[in-house]
Amino acid sequence: MSGRDGYCTVGYMSGRDGYCAVGDVSGRDGYITVGGMSGPVGNCTMVVMSCRDRYCTMGGMSCRVGYCEMGGMSSHDAYCTMGGLSGRDCFWTLGGMSGRDCYCTLGGMSGRDGYCTVGYMSGRDGYCAVGDVSGRDGNCTVGGMAGHDGYCSVEGMLDRDGYCTVGFMSGRDGYCTVGGMAVRDGYCSLGGMLDRDGYCTVGGMSGRDGYCTFGAMLGHDCYCTVGAISGRDGYCTVGGISGCFCCCTVGVMSGCDDYCTMGGMSGRDGYCTVGGISGCDCYCTVAGMSCCVGYCTVGGMSDHDGYCTMGGISGRDVYCPMGGMLARDGYYTVEVCRVVMVTVQWEVCPTVMVTVQREICRAVMVTVPWVVCRAVMVTVQWVVCRAVMVTV
Repeated sequence: MSGRDGYCTVGYMSGRDGYCAVGDVSGRDGYITVGGMSGPVGNCTMVVMSCRDRYCTMGGMSCRVGYCEMGGMSSHDAYCTMGGLSGRDCFWTLGGMSGRDCYCTLGGMSGRDGYCTVGYMSGRDGYCAVGDVSGRDGNCTVGGMAGHDGYCSVEGMLDRDGYCTVGFMSGRDGYCTVGGMAVRDGYCSLGGMLDRDGYCTVGGMSGRDGYCTFGAMLGHDCYCTVGAISGRDGYCTVGGISGCFCCCTVGVMSGCDDYCTMGGMSGRDGYCTVGGISGCDCYCTVAGMSCCVGYCTVGGMSDHDGYCTMGGISGRDVYCPMGGMLARDGYYTVEVCRVVMVTVQWEVCPTVMVTVQREICRAVMVTVPWVVCRAVMVTVQWVVCRAVMVTV
């Protein structure tokens, strides 16, 4: 132990200046687990936490200006995950995050002017995913986000007018996932997100009128996962989710009446003729009718009542490993089932060609395929089960 000058030839606690040549606790100013100098300026020559001001996880010098020779975190001003030089000017030789002003994950010079020689985010002004100059004017020669104005994920010049030569987000106005021109009016000639009005994931024309000729999500109104015309009325001629009203995961007509003729998810009425998710109330993983009482005739997960005829997860608080009802008291029923033949009503839907009126800037008559259904009686196999009680 040394005196007031805080000098230790081998180690231990030093005085007021906090100096340990080999290692140990250094007075009021800092702590060194292995060794190095730790004084009021918070300097670590080897590694670890320095005084009240700085911390070095791997080592290096850390003082009040937030400087790391090798690596570590430097309190208020900067941070180095791997290493590099980090001062108040946000400058990095290798990489790491530099405080409030800028960030370089791999490397390059990044200062307050938002400049990255190799790549990555440059503070408040812009972002370069791959590299190149990105300043306050929002211009990316090769790629990256250009500040407040726009984004180019692959290439193309992006100016303040929201123009993308090859693709991607054009600032406040629009977005093109693959390409096309996106200007202030929110128009994508090939595809992409259409700002406040709509969105086309695959392609087609999407303007302020919220119309997608091929498919994709259309703003606040409707959505078609596969394709077909989807307008403000929430109608999908082939399939997909149609807005706030209904959804068909497989297909067929799904309008605002929350009805699916073949299956899939149906909205508020919670009815599935073949299977799928039915609204907010219940779920059938395989098939069967699933309505708001949480009942599945064949199997799957049913919500509120916690009943599973075949198996699966049941409700909020119980689980059925093979089948049956599993309540809070910890028992479930194992079902003994046999196959019987029953006659049920089934829908047979042939496709016919009908002529309808359609508008293509002018009203014309076109012939399109249409599904016409009729109810027939068919005999199918049915599973009849009885419950056997099992205690767990």
